[in-house]
Amino acid sequence: MFWLFFYFSLSTNLYLQMRKIFLLSALLIFACSSDDDSNSTAQLFLEKYDGVVWNEDLYDSNPDYSYKIVFTKTPPTVTFNETYMNDMDCYVVPIGSSYTDENGTITTSVVESTEDTIVLDFEEDYLGEIYSYRSTFSV
Repeated sequence: MFWLFFYFSLSTNLYLQMRKIFLLSALLIFACSSDDDSNSTAQLFLEKYDGVVWNEDLYDSNPDYSYKIVFTKTPPTVTFNETYMNDMDCYVVPIGSSYTDENGTITTSVVESTEDTIVLDFEEDYLGEIYSYRSTFSV
């Protein structure tokens, strides 16, 4: 009888301890698991500022001159619009590829893109001369 009581008591205690361990580990799994959707709502620069027109403010003192920049997500492009005395030049440059016109080729690549910053590398072959530069656009 004693042996049966000892076995029942031991197995009950073991069962209760295992149950506590199981519940504790289940609680830790749910408490420590990450929410994978937490960053899915963050937009990158091209998504957030798609179609926004940026006016260059360096030329506010000269009303005859304006310079505008527009980023487009689909297809990924950056448009440079320069106006002086009703004469307008407009360049649409694809981001992440090359563009060729009568003056040469412009190649762009994205160095960094966050929600409020995009960094682009430009390489221009302008009439046989190679120019490389990096531009940071930040809000």
